[in-house]
Amino acid sequence: MKLNNKGFAVSGILYPILILFIMVLIGVLDIMSSRKAVFDQAKDDIIIELNDPNSLKSPVVTVVGTNVTILNNTNVPGFNYDLKENVSAVNSNGEQMLKNEIMIQSEPEFAPNKNGTYRITYIVTDSNGKRASASRIVNVVGQESDKNSWYYSFTGSYDKLTIPKNGLYQIQAWGASGYGGSLGGKGAYTRGEIELLANDELYMFIGEAGARKTKIYNTTSQSFNGGGSYSCSDVRYTAGGATDIRVKGPTTTANEWSDTVSLAARIMVAAGGGAAGQSTSDNNPTVQGGHGGTLTSKGGNGSSKGTGATQTTGYGLGTGESYGSTSNACGANNASAGGGGYYGGYASKSPGSSGAGGSSYISGFAGCTVYPNKIFDNAVMIPGDATMPNHNGDRTMTGNSGGGYVKILQLKVVNE
Repeated sequence: MKLNNKGFAVSGILYPILILFIMVLIGVLDIMSSRKAVFDQAKDDIIIELNDPNSLKSPVVTVVGTNVTILNNTNVPGFNYDLKENVSAVNSNGEQMLKNEIMIQSEPEFAPNKNGTYRITYIVTDSNGKRASASRIVNVVGQESDKNSWYYSFTGSYDKLTIPKNGLYQIQAWGASGYGGSLGGKGAYTRGEIELLANDELYMFIGEAGARKTKIYNTTSQSFNGGGSYSCSDVRYTAGGATDIRVKGPTTTANEWSDTVSLAARIMVAAGGGAAGQSTSDNNPTVQGGHGGTLTSKGGNGSSKGTGATQTTGYGLGTGESYGSTSNACGANNASAGGGGYYGGYASKSPGSSGAGGSSYISGFAGCTVYPNKIFDNAVMIPGDATMPNHNGDRTMTGNSGGGYVKILQLKVVNE
């Protein structure tokens, strides 16, 4: 009996506890069920709000090119990297935001002339108080190394460059000067920035400087890349050849620079200068030659000066006039030839007058035609009688004297 009484006593304690536990468990399950219903309702409300075209979403910042390498621009004429390049944003209403509404944070502080790696964060806050951000890495690297710069001077043939990486390239070109020492027409200068793709090909035709060459009779042989010649006496006075960049090479080895297919594929031309006017002496320049021009050239000097060129007129596409050619039969000695260019300048018609310079060209420049898919930005044209950068970029000069020159700098590489 004692054991039974103890058993009943224990049972009397456990049963109430078990019942209480079951009641608590039921209560917890009920609460959880209620909370699930609340959560499900909240989820449904969020989905409805997201699908509601009138609901407010967050702004979106879009960055094209999340890892960019640019050239240290300390001595690069005219180049200044735009941190907001290829960055855009839409607000919570789906409307395009203005560039000045995109704020920039840089870590460390961005300095385009200080080598390093910079994290640039773009932040927008719209009128609804919604906020968003995105970032890119900008690497600033040392300038003008063998990997990101190329230089070309006159050789008597063309040079070819295969572009190594997608990116932004700055091209500078100087036309050649005409014969006549300080009186020879000076070459023009052109500059621009262009997006190029890896494996694009560029062909550089560098103008030959005008010269005095003896014992060549009745020939229309010209300076390399379009500088005309005077060819009626024992001496030949040549004008300056243009310097140009093309996207197609010559289809023949004869007169490479005048190949019609290649000539039609020029994307930049820096005009050459005309030859100086001569007196009755075979080596006595007395009249200033016409300088290489921009969209137009001013022409030569003297009473029978050569006429300048434009974007649509001149002696010939890519070639200056030679005195003694079929269009200008030999007469009195010492007339002067026209310089090469997009269109070449005309020769003078008598002693004491000088030849004209040619015209320059940049694809996409105001007043120039556009070569398909090759358009320059931040383009500059400077005539041969004005101040321009020298070849090294460390000082300036008035016009280019001597042979032509090309300088190509890799300003920016889009790595991603």
